[in-house]
Amino acid sequence: MALPPGYSSPVVSGNRIFLTAFEKEKIFTLAIDRLSGNVLWKQEAPRAKVTKRPVNTPVSSTPVTDGENLYVFFEDFGLISYAAADGKERWRYPYSSFNAPYGMAASPILVDGKLILGVRSGYRLVPDGSQPEEREVAV
Repeated sequence: MALPPGYSSPVVSGNRIFLTAFEKEKIFTLAIDRLSGNVLWKQEAPRAKVTKRPVNTPVSSTPVTDGENLYVFFEDFGLISYAAADGKERWRYPYSSFNAPYGMAASPILVDGKLILGVRSGYRLVPDGSQPEEREVAV
């Protein structure tokens, strides 16, 4: 099966594979059926800016899921949460102005129901994943 390019790692949950990809100036999150290989849903993310580099891609961060919710991070936009089952957007949280000469590859992680994204000088947390809330934490 041909898929658009991207550097993120695939994430497997149940019978679904989640990954990010890009085509020209568009960035996407995809859900693929692990058994059939069919694309179940594909969501285009907003792109506040278009960062181009000789290395890396605009979709280098790996998504994370708890099986019900999917969280993705795009350097050119920020964090987005989707319902894993149907791709319906739950919320979005824009970030901007990263100074990363080789691109951002920080990936969100889930720990005890908390969404954590390590960017800039500290960690950004979304306490229960239901609504974005940013907090600086000393590292």
